[in-house]
Amino acid sequence: MGSETFFTKSHAKFPKAAFQKAVKEAKHDYGHSGYTGTIAEKDSYQMVSYATFTTAEALALAENLIDKAPYYDKWGPAGCLRVSDDPKIYLFFGWASS
Repeated sequence: MGSETFFTKSHAKFPKAAFQKAVKEAKHDYGHSGYTGTIAEKDSYQMVSYATFTTAEALALAENLIDKAPYYDKWGPAGCLRVSDDPKIYLFFGWASS
């Protein structure tokens, strides 16, 4: 099986809730059978920074980090960056099995 990159935004009061929401939505949209190449394949995330970024800044940083440990591992955690404080929006990124 292969892998694909993903970039997913989700909003919630806390990053854990945003992650769980993003995974649930991806499973609904792409199925529960695995190998979707989406955040649905992830069971954890890692905050890259606790700073707040613009969407453009967060995407640029995510693209720079996506091929570095631990985010390049399709079985490792997703990366997480905060892109807004009001409402709280988080960008999750990484590689996922496909």
